[in-house]
Amino acid sequence: MVIYQLVFLFVLSHIGMKSSRVLVILFAIELGANSLVTGVLISLYGLFPLVLAVYSGKVSDRFGFRYPVFFGLMGVGTGLLLPYLFPHLPALFASAALIGAAAIFSQLSFQNLIGSLGEADKRTRNYSIMSLGAAVSSFICPLIAGLFIDYLGHILAYFYLALISFLTAGGLFIYSKHIPIPLKKSEKDRKKNVADLIQNPLLRHTLISSGIVIAGVELFAFYFPIYGHRIGFSATLIGIILSLHAAASFVIRIIMPAIVKKLNEDKVLTFSLFLSGMTFLLFPLFKNAIILALISFALGLGLGCGQPLSIILTFNRAPAGRSGEALGARLTVNKFIQLTAPIFFGSIGNIFGLFPVFWGTALLLIGGGYLNPGRKGDL
Repeated sequence: MVIYQLVFLFVLSHIGMKSSRVLVILFAIELGANSLVTGVLISLYGLFPLVLAVYSGKVSDRFGFRYPVFFGLMGVGTGLLLPYLFPHLPALFASAALIGAAAIFSQLSFQNLIGSLGEADKRTRNYSIMSLGAAVSSFICPLIAGLFIDYLGHILAYFYLALISFLTAGGLFIYSKHIPIPLKKSEKDRKKNVADLIQNPLLRHTLISSGIVIAGVELFAFYFPIYGHRIGFSATLIGIILSLHAAASFVIRIIMPAIVKKLNEDKVLTFSLFLSGMTFLLFPLFKNAIILALISFALGLGLGCGQPLSIILTFNRAPAGRSGEALGARLTVNKFIQLTAPIFFGSIGNIFGLFPVFWGTALLLIGGGYLNPGRKGDL
């Protein structure tokens, strides 16, 4: 029962951060930003997590769940207040950076805690349930952002998202006294650094695969709102199509444990990369909302497996007592992609348009699936 309560709180903790990613893109466009500027804005969500991910994992290993999550959510709420108080483009940059820096502490602590709630046989189930929660949050957050924008406006949307984050922080702080305390790392382990983790070839392979998956996730979340805006979709319609992507992630994660049981994590991850790459090839070919919604759903089926599988493999392959640090290393790779990919592809999109962006992402994902050792059953 504890796992379901935790996942419910996990969903609440994501509302402010995930909704703001849609909100900041559309507000920046409203303020006159081009593709390159919006790419820099989204990249700022990953700037400080790139530096802080491993450290936040160590904080989670050492201090547990309560304080990192509380202060992380308070930081997210503060970041969301900035555009409400100062509704100009510079405030969006400060907001994105602060939200990204704060959210990494709560995100890592949740992942580490849920992984510690059982042995390996229960871990896949627990992380699958957590990934369902992530899919729920990804489904509702674009809808929340779209509805808030259309009915309240961009500025008030920031205020109400900040309020949700502050209330969630308070509720989690009160509830967290009932949560089991995960294994803490020893003094000897604290003296080791992340280079020791990267020397593990299986873990290193998992980190690379995770980075490729997150590139697909980030570029879809970034570029589809821009593409939808250019072809005349409303904010609500954009939110609905993004939410269908999340709905597909929810569906595939329900059956993922059964699929993994028949095959293995690496083979399923390889298939997800191939499927995701094929769908990215299709996006710029269509402007019909129904067709794009179906493509978005197919992409959700592919990428929906990749994220939880990379978390499971990272936790399973981490040394005892260093799971938070390993998960932090995973997020460091992810945030590096989150930081660089929108700027790189934003520059391409600004010069050549959106077709090369979607097709370049497709090649990255298909190439990752082809090079994945799991394709040949080597792992």
